Amino acid sequence: MNSHKFRVAIFSPGLNIGGIEKVFLNYASLLSANGYAVTFLTCHENTDLIDLVPDRVKLVNLRTNKLSKSIFSIANFLRIENPDFIFTANAATIAIFLAKLLSCSKVKIIASHHNYLNQEVKKYRDKVLLFRIYNFCFRVIAVSQGIYEHLIERKVNPYLIRIITNPINLEEIDKLSKELLPVSFHGQYILFVGRLSVVKNILFLIHSYSLLLKERNDVKLVIVGDGPEQHSIEREIENLKLHDNVILTGVMVNPYPFIRNAALVVLPSFSEAFPTVLLESLYLGKTIVATPTKGTLDILKDGKLGYLSKTFDDIQEFSNLILKGLNIPFPSSYLQNRFSELYSPSISLMKVVDMLKGK
Repeated sequence: MNSHKFRVAIFSPGLNIGGIEKVFLNYASLLSANGYAVTFLTCHENTDLIDLVPDRVKLVNLRTNKLSKSIFSIANFLRIENPDFIFTANAATIAIFLAKLLSCSKVKIIASHHNYLNQEVKKYRDKVLLFRIYNFCFRVIAVSQGIYEHLIERKVNPYLIRIITNPINLEEIDKLSKELLPVSFHGQYILFVGRLSVVKNILFLIHSYSLLLKERNDVKLVIVGDGPEQHSIEREIENLKLHDNVILTGVMVNPYPFIRNAALVVLPSFSEAFPTVLLESLYLGKTIVATPTKGTLDILKDGKLGYLSKTFDDIQEFSNLILKGLNIPFPSSYLQNRFSELYSPSISLMKVVDMLKGK
């Protein structure tokens, strides 16, 4: 079969703002632009990112609003549309696998794994089942070397695994990053973009920033995102009397103007598999200060492309690194060139095309 005749479905339970959703939208854009017939399948009413679905991609929303209630609808989709491949991620692979069995479809499942099993991942009711099902997939994408090792440790067949880093949409970033900031700033600011959850370690960031103000009181902290820790974060900002210094923007469909105009991007997480925000920041030439999660170590090449702390809880150390990043930023051209060499979306696309061809 001519590879450009392949019919590819990409399944994401929602189209709300999140890391995996953006990755799959980028896959849809890259594959459709290269001649593949792509259908983006979702099942939630929440579709914040619907405007980012390319016109050439068919969008199907099952509107079941719950993954467990979507299995029969997905099976029906597979019977009617008969795609050659279906991409999915993490726990949603279980639903896709069951739908394939119900539909008697010959679709080949390509699962991708995007995180480590930490305390936040409570939705994996049967973690063993997920990794067993991976062994019945056509291929399993590990988004980093660390995730590859994580899968191997959990008895996923190494023959099935391909290491493919998350692609980002450069045309979209170029266009959207040039939009005006929705709020005006005077002077420099440090930027965090992500979900406001425990694993992101944002209270640690706020305390580190509070120390920084003793050296640089002209720099604000901007936090883009929302999540379950928002009230705790707001309380701590009030306790530390930082309400004039820390800006919470809420979630943003377009965070790129914030990244483009930031003095520094910070990522203080306890755990990261392969954080897309760091790829976006490198592409835009931004100096990064981060904690040493596996995914961050991988992307920043153990500190060659950004400043890395040694711990996850030393406030003084992280504050000093932020100050160093402000005073001695990495040259933007160096970061952008290294991004092109290491993380160009064309590299990921080539690996995906090879995978579809059975290589």
